[in-house]
Amino acid sequence: MKKLMTEKRKYTDEPGADKGAIHLMINRWCGNSCPFCCNKQYDLDTVPVATVEELKAAHTVMLTGGDPFYVTGIIDICSHLRHDYPNIKQLYIYTSGRWMFLNEEVMVHYDQLFTYVDGINFSPKNKCDYAAIKKMLTKRDFAPEFFIHVRSNRIILMPNDFMTREEQEKFIESLHLKGLAFYGAKFEVEYREWQEEFQPNGGVWRRLPVFL
Repeated sequence: MKKLMTEKRKYTDEPGADKGAIHLMINRWCGNSCPFCCNKQYDLDTVPVATVEELKAAHTVMLTGGDPFYVTGIIDICSHLRHDYPNIKQLYIYTSGRWMFLNEEVMVHYDQLFTYVDGINFSPKNKCDYAAIKKMLTKRDFAPEFFIHVRSNRIILMPNDFMTREEQEKFIESLHLKGLAFYGAKFEVEYREWQEEFQPNGGVWRRLPVFL
C-alpha cells in the first residue's frame, strides 16, 4: 500500500489499445478514498490531454473522474460532445451513484440527459453510493422514464468492508432490474476485484487540459 501512495506510475497506452474508445477524465473529485484508486496510482499529469483530432476520430467516449456528476453543467458537456463530434456513436458516464442522485440538474432534467447519453456505469464504493443507486432504480417517476432511453447500463461491484458478496447479490435482487428490463432497459452486473495496477478497461485514458 505504501508503494502505491509514494511511487506513482506514468501512464502509457497499452499496446494495440483502441484509440477510438476514450476514457475522458473531466475532474478529480468523487468524495471517496479507495485504496487502489487509479487517481492515486498514476501521475495524472502523464495522462495525455485529449486532442480535437482524437475526439474527431472517436467512436466511444466514457466520461470519468472523479465523479463526472459532481461537475456543474454535465448535461451541457454531453450536449457539446454529441453536437461537436457527431462521429461519437456511444457516450457513457461512470459514477459511484451518489453524485448522480444529488445532482439536481440531472434529476430534474433527466429527459435532456438521456438525449445524449447511451449508458450509465455505476460503481458504488460506500453505503451512501449503494443507497443512492437503489433510490434511483426504484424511483417510479424516474427509473422507467430515464432507463427506457438509456439502455446499456452496467453495475460494477467491488469488494468492500461493509457488505459480503452474498449481500451484494441480494442488493442486486432488490433493484428489480427485471422490471426495468420490461421497459427495454438493459443492465449488466459485474463483480470485480480491486486492481493493484489499474488499466482502463479497453481503449485509452485521456483528460481535459484543466480539471473541472
